[in-house]
Amino acid sequence: ERIVCCKGTRIMLSKIKGWNSYALLKTVQVATLLTLPFALFVFVQQFSWFYLFVTLLSVLLISKIGHSIGQHRYFSHRSFKTGPKRHAMLVLGSVFTGNGSPLAFATKHIHHHKTSDTDKDVHSPKLDGALHAALLWPMGTQDYFLNVKGAQLPMHCLKDRLIMRVHFNYFLIWF
Repeated sequence: ERIVCCKGTRIMLSKIKGWNSYALLKTVQVATLLTLPFALFVFVQQFSWFYLFVTLLSVLLISKIGHSIGQHRYFSHRSFKTGPKRHAMLVLGSVFTGNGSPLAFATKHIHHHKTSDTDKDVHSPKLDGALHAALLWPMGTQDYFLNVKGAQLPMHCLKDRLIMRVHFNYFLIWF
């Protein structure tokens, strides 16, 4: 087993679960395909503008709060500080975006900013192509991000008990 040292903190990689969101993406895709006939039936038989509006608004709020504000501005860039209740809301909201745990997303995003358009960048369209940069890069394994690309785990996330608890139980939260 390889141990990653990040400013004095040692973590066993085999104990970091929830890193790869590939299995989650595939499960959601298969579940969507399996429920598509039922969804089409309900849409045709019992269509409601109200429920469509509520669904779209909910998805928009979760994606904006969980991803744009939580994963991107709060966990990756640490653009602002907040209290424990809002912190917990941002942690859980970031899980429901389907982009991985806050630790996984922050690690990849911080590393991307440090290594933009170099051979260590995790999703450079110049080096890896547009398809990889837009869609395929999140499907990389833990080994790919930490060993091949050299990403380091951010200390501010490693010290946060809630983030680590969510990270270790990422797939359990989803299912």
